[in-house]
Amino acid sequence: MTVIDLLEVHAHRPIIWKTKLDHLQLLAHFRAEDPSENTNHPQLRILFVEGLNFVDSRGLLPTESDLEVNTTAQWMQQRFGVSPLFFSSLETEIQVVKTGSGASLLRWEEGKRVSLDGIYRFSFGRVSPVAHVWFSHSLIEDKSSTYIIHDCPEKSKEIILSYSQAATTQTLLRPLAIDTILSEQCLHEWGQEIFVPRKDLIEYESSSISDFSPIQTEKAVEHLHSLSQSLHIIRENLTDLQERLEYLCGVHQRLLELLGNCHDPGDEEPLTDSFNYIKTSTNTLKRWAINYTERTGIRINLFFNVSAQSDNRTNLGIAKVTSNISVITQRDSSSMITMAFLSMVFLPGTFVSAIFSMGFFDSKSTESGRESLIVGKKWWLFPAISIPLTIVVLLVWFLWQRRAHSDNLGIDQITDTSSTLEKCSLTTQV
Repeated sequence: MTVIDLLEVHAHRPIIWKTKLDHLQLLAHFRAEDPSENTNHPQLRILFVEGLNFVDSRGLLPTESDLEVNTTAQWMQQRFGVSPLFFSSLETEIQVVKTGSGASLLRWEEGKRVSLDGIYRFSFGRVSPVAHVWFSHSLIEDKSSTYIIHDCPEKSKEIILSYSQAATTQTLLRPLAIDTILSEQCLHEWGQEIFVPRKDLIEYESSSISDFSPIQTEKAVEHLHSLSQSLHIIRENLTDLQERLEYLCGVHQRLLELLGNCHDPGDEEPLTDSFNYIKTSTNTLKRWAINYTERTGIRINLFFNVSAQSDNRTNLGIAKVTSNISVITQRDSSSMITMAFLSMVFLPGTFVSAIFSMGFFDSKSTESGRESLIVGKKWWLFPAISIPLTIVVLLVWFLWQRRAHSDNLGIDQITDTSSTLEKCSLTTQV
């Protein structure tokens, strides 16, 4: 669907301002112009494009019953000589590579210069759509200028309309006056974009990191990374703006040289001053964007250093506790060694006393007065019972130890698997 706002500015006549024109209404307006009367030609014509009727996606042109003169894009190319590069930039839905800038001279077959045409783009913030501009400054008798601006911000449109009033018409008719308005609005919007990350950064700089909990520190670092990303985007867009300003300054100088004595040089000096002012303001804003980016990186490093120091203190505390546990374990080990040594000292005597205290052994005095050891007939019961019982106890102890070892081995495998998964996850994130 074709949706176009049309502004035509004359030097000594009221402006023409028509909004929401479709294709047929646009054609009807230009048919009403009488080409034989040069006084009817506006010195400045701006088409604010919101939508354009392009060639069908299958490559088929609309029939004359649908549109009287093909599509709006083709009509613009036939009427004003709009470059196909301008339309191709509008058809691209996702601009992976941003369009550049260019200007060219159109000539008659006899070699006479007709106009200076060009295209470029402006971005007015991260959310606003990119505005594409095509211009044509006539070098023949009428010295008129034509602009086609796609997705022009409403604020810029209001400023242009305010300058189109009778008292300030001459200001708007100066070569590249429209471009200075767009440039200044672009600079203003990116200045507003940098205000939000600047405000958040100053809040972090004025706060004490020691008051942050570990969760708050994690969120703060994530937020600072987001601020750093925004500042990098702003900085690169300011670099784009610098390139556009250099391009427009070159076009302005070239246009003045082509026009020669047709314009009063005194009328062009304020525009040169305006471009210089916008350039210096852009340079200043870019320096501050770089400054905020570096300060954000410093703050992120400070959070990391404080977190690392906190982790080091925690590790030192754990090491101290582990050292105390080791000392206590060593003391317990010494005690156990002492107990084991005493057990070994008393074990032989205890064993011997236990053996001879059983009813299987007895002592008896003979007639000659000597003591003799009498062994009971049931002495075999002791080894018959104690040996199997000892074997059973040792077997139970061995099986219990084996089961405990297998459980510990399973826990170690689970721990190793979880550690491997964590390493793989970290590698994937990197």
